[in-house]
Amino acid sequence: MELIHQILYSNLDVVFFIYGFAFVTMGVTIMVQPKKGSEFEIANIFWLLAAFGITHGINELLDMWAVIKGRNQVLDIFRWLFLFTSYIFLIEFGRRLFSLKSSNTPAWQKKLSGYLSSWIVPAIGIFIIIYSSLSNDFWSTGSILARYLLGLPGGLLIGFGFRLYYYHEDNVLKSLKVKKYFLFGGASFLIYGFLGGVIVPKGDFFPSNIINNQSFLITFKIPVQVFRTVCAITATWAIAGMLQIFNWEIRTKLEGAQVSLKKQLRESESRYMEIVNSSSDIIYSIDTDGYIISSNDRGARLLDFLQSELIGKQFSEITSQETQQKVESELEKIKREGSVFLGEGDLIKKDGDALDVAMHSLVMFDNNKNYLGIRLILRDITESKRMEAEISKIEKLESVGIMAGGLAHDFNNILTAITGNISLAKAKSSYDSSMFNILNDAQKACRHARNLTSQLLTFSKGGSPVKKVTDIRALIKDSAQFALRGSPISCLISTAEDLWPVEIDEGQIIQVIHNLVLNSKQAMPHGGSIGIRAENIAYSKNHIPTLPSGKVVKITVKDQGSGILKNIVNKIFDPFFTTKQHGSGLGLACTYSIVKNHGGHIEVYSEVNIGTTFIIHLPASDKEAVVEEKKKERSIEGSGYILLMEDEESVRNSVCRMLRHMGYEAEAVKNGEEAIELYRKVRNSNRPFDAVIIDLTIKGGMGGKDAIKELTRMDPNVKAIVSSGYFNDPIMADFRDYGFSGVIPKPYEIDALGELLETVINRK
Repeated sequence: MELIHQILYSNLDVVFFIYGFAFVTMGVTIMVQPKKGSEFEIANIFWLLAAFGITHGINELLDMWAVIKGRNQVLDIFRWLFLFTSYIFLIEFGRRLFSLKSSNTPAWQKKLSGYLSSWIVPAIGIFIIIYSSLSNDFWSTGSILARYLLGLPGGLLIGFGFRLYYYHEDNVLKSLKVKKYFLFGGASFLIYGFLGGVIVPKGDFFPSNIINNQSFLITFKIPVQVFRTVCAITATWAIAGMLQIFNWEIRTKLEGAQVSLKKQLRESESRYMEIVNSSSDIIYSIDTDGYIISSNDRGARLLDFLQSELIGKQFSEITSQETQQKVESELEKIKREGSVFLGEGDLIKKDGDALDVAMHSLVMFDNNKNYLGIRLILRDITESKRMEAEISKIEKLESVGIMAGGLAHDFNNILTAITGNISLAKAKSSYDSSMFNILNDAQKACRHARNLTSQLLTFSKGGSPVKKVTDIRALIKDSAQFALRGSPISCLISTAEDLWPVEIDEGQIIQVIHNLVLNSKQAMPHGGSIGIRAENIAYSKNHIPTLPSGKVVKITVKDQGSGILKNIVNKIFDPFFTTKQHGSGLGLACTYSIVKNHGGHIEVYSEVNIGTTFIIHLPASDKEAVVEEKKKERSIEGSGYILLMEDEESVRNSVCRMLRHMGYEAEAVKNGEEAIELYRKVRNSNRPFDAVIIDLTIKGGMGGKDAIKELTRMDPNVKAIVSSGYFNDPIMADFRDYGFSGVIPKPYEIDALGELLETVINRK
């Protein structure tokens, strides 16, 4: 025995090496074992045991180094850090292992694990550090306390934890024959907990001063490190055996996947013919002589053939010469590459009509790689080709719309100069002179031109309506009569005497009534009658989902025309949809857009050969309608200092002449930068500007939107009027939100300008 004692004690460095190597091996084994996605809960905490094995193994290897080279302070620091860290991992793994629950977990274990809160381990660690810091020997005291408070309970928890985990999962683990590994592993850690957590280095406090490494050596004549090494080797062997459960799990999943794949393969093979026959694509097999040897159901049905009629035909019989040549020219490439996209082609139906198709080809070989022919997979793209043509048409119309908007803006600038000069000339003419009548006719023509630009702008931008509270009775009557001028169709108009006012853009609602009456007129080429009725309705909530509850003006336009087919009645508001030979498909689409932008609702009811009824709902306004008094045309005299910002020279000259004729002094600039500079200069003088007329769009310079920001920053009380040929611009509709005091769309006449200036300048 004495000989064994001498051999072991003299070779303690070897013992430490085996001891450390065993634990490092255990940690690395756990780390390299695939566990991701495992259904075993223990897989999620095994990393803690791996971390213990590696860190504790390094600690023991450092002990070996201390035996060989001797101890020093730096080495002691590292030894203590690795020991302390490893025991933290050990007890945390034990705590989590013991706390794993299943349906078989006994009540006592659940209750006990409830006390093992996550804060316990950090609390113990902090206590060890604080207590050791207060002692005379930090490293020795810390090492002993770590073994007592972390190593011992950690070993106990793991020892019992492995045993309990096995019995909780024995319905799965029993068949894997891993019971011995869990029992030996539990026993190894249980014993190791006592050997490492009770048999500690000798200290100056109880019980380390009595039960320690030296007393153990004196009693058993064998260093305790030898027994710990045996425990480490046994634990490593047991853990390696436990990890087999993950290999079994992976193997089971792979076998299940293989079974599933084989089943799917069989199912896919059985479905192949079903897929071929039910495919939305056309599938033909063509032999080396060009004969169709098989066809799916769709390949025959789309061409109006029976499958039996199609099989045996030459492919050239059901396609154009161009498509046939395209297929033949690619045969060598198909044989070489196996799969080739052939582009677009066509098929000829039984009645001679053509189908547009996209063509893909596959080569066919037998088992001996002998060429058998090709398989063509063809997709019917007739409808998508039609849609591409429609999209191209829409894109072209959008381009026209953009151009129309620009033309309308420039045309309005020109009209502003013309209209302004005509109205100025009228103001200087005698009311009963022939020249006055000539100018009056010219002015009416300008107003018609202005309506044209209004339609162009609505088409190009569909802009926000410039609203005012209006009594629409006269508007409905005038619009209907204008649309029916020169027509034998009669129009019966009935409007409530107390019809509620509505807040509308008059020009746009005129366009709505005009479009609906014109649509009815075109539906009655041989004459008939149109009935228009306007009445007050109070709707409850959700009566019409798109309308709020409350007061509504309901306008009904009813004709006795040919009616609309049921299958297209839901499409009549779609852009570009028309049943008329020369129709654009924009009239009713524009009508729908305008009503919607007014917060209203439009619906249609129609019966073939009986007639069509359109119903418009517009929210009523609680405000009173503005009644414009008809008065003799005259210029409105005024006084004040006006700044005009306008980039078009002809418009600047025309507006300045109108201003001066009315008695105003006027200064004109070309852009926002000049307007800001002049306004600042004049504001600092004794006579600032009384009002500013600002063009919204300036080519190559600062426009009205940016200019008004600078002007209001300089003078919060600035009185600015916004003007633009884009009179559907949102700024024109909500001008006050942008800092303007008034709005005047181009083109405008001298009376409108004079009235607006008088209102803006005199407004407090």
